[in-house]
Amino acid sequence: MKIPLLLIALLSSGAFDFALAGECKDVRQQSENVTRKAGTYEQMKDYIDKNYQSCLCRSENYKEFKEEVEAITGSSNAANINGTQIDIVGAHCEIVISTVQDGCENINALSGLGKLEHYQREDCRWALKKLNISREYEDVVYTNGFTDSMRNERNKRFQAADDEHAQKRLELDKSNPEYKWECNRHKDMFAKEGITFTEEHRVRFKCY
Repeated sequence: MKIPLLLIALLSSGAFDFALAGECKDVRQQSENVTRKAGTYEQMKDYIDKNYQSCLCRSENYKEFKEEVEAITGSSNAANINGTQIDIVGAHCEIVISTVQDGCENINALSGLGKLEHYQREDCRWALKKLNISREYEDVVYTNGFTDSMRNERNKRFQAADDEHAQKRLELDKSNPEYKWECNRHKDMFAKEGITFTEEHRVRFKCY
């Protein structure tokens, strides 16, 4: 997306005083104010959001990231950020949700803070499905009413959820940017050494 010339002029004029803005939310608010005044906010909204996410990613702003997580979920421990190599995954960091009830149940809101880890949506879908299955039996699971047949039924449902999850994770492997990067790295390395890249190598290095 091209930045409007008017906004470039505003940026270069010092309208965005990042040094004085301090926290990421202040930078975002200042950006919104300038673009609204310039009549370019709708054009620049995604750009501003991405800048905000990038700001939260930085290690020096980790405290603010945690404050945002707590505001969304009620617990600062519901999500963390992992540093990543931008040439591999296309982001400075990825969000990893660490709890099911606080974190996964708020996954859409948390995704507004940055890029989710590659498997995160599927991992949360699976965890919430198993949690909901457990909830169906929570009134009887520690009573004499929880019969062997009920236990077997619950366990079969758990196993079905696990099997579905394993299949979906395998499908996601095919679009994992880290696997693609690693595969290409080994292909290049083998080519330089004059070694044939075989089917066995494709399997070993997850070249989908």
